[in-house]
Amino acid sequence: MESYAWVLDRFVDIMGHAPRLFITDQDPGLKKAVASSWKETRHRFCMWHINTKVAEKLPQKLREDADFRGIYDGLVWNENIDPIVFEENWNNMIEEYDIASNRWFSDMYEDRAKWIPAFFRDVPMSGFFRTTSMSESENSYFKRFIQKKSDIVLLYTNFCSGLDSQRYNYKQVTHADETRSPMMKTNLPIECNAAAVYINAMFKEVQEQIDCSSRACAMRKMFSDGDDIIYEIEDKLDGLSTVRRLHPHDDVVCSCKLFTRKGIL
Repeated sequence: MESYAWVLDRFVDIMGHAPRLFITDQDPGLKKAVASSWKETRHRFCMWHINTKVAEKLPQKLREDADFRGIYDGLVWNENIDPIVFEENWNNMIEEYDIASNRWFSDMYEDRAKWIPAFFRDVPMSGFFRTTSMSESENSYFKRFIQKKSDIVLLYTNFCSGLDSQRYNYKQVTHADETRSPMMKTNLPIECNAAAVYINAMFKEVQEQIDCSSRACAMRKMFSDGDDIIYEIEDKLDGLSTVRRLHPHDDVVCSCKLFTRKGIL
């Protein structure tokens, strides 16, 4: 724990501040160090590391139960529910499959605020970061250029080759974004604006939201709450959402939290 704390403190010295979100495995020493050194940081456990253990922690009769795994996956990976709904559904699952005495599931429930997406809906970009896969993919990428027995000169040279390759790929993608005009799905001005603002990959996700909302959403009610205006929006796919327009700055907050979680309107 002391060594981790030293590293975290040096990180702040160099970067000027601690990160808003920090994803690791469940190392107990690191858990204590983050709580001690980075008090304002949301420490999140890697969901991949946790879910690889599910099969070995289950009773024999449930290990090949596809219905249970479907319920479990649909619950723990669900970004659209809030903590209250998660807790209710989790307890129903535990009771239905009689695993209340399972120590591992009890421990994971105690730590639910550190790994379940429902508890990170208010953390910006949390929908993109649920596992350590990003850092692991970087490790995998640079292993293509670096060998364990390289001396320091060869290590640096190969590392620079890896960076050059990444920068070339970045330029290719940037050129494609700047020179290609995506096809529009609606006549709405907001779609044209989104095409100009977002990169192509992100625009496709935003475009899907715009297209679906134009076909599947309708305003059911509008009313005032103090200086704010509240809109109740019925979505044929996701049910009822509440959009709050905040006065006086015209900020908009939606109960689905999609913009907060992924930056998608």
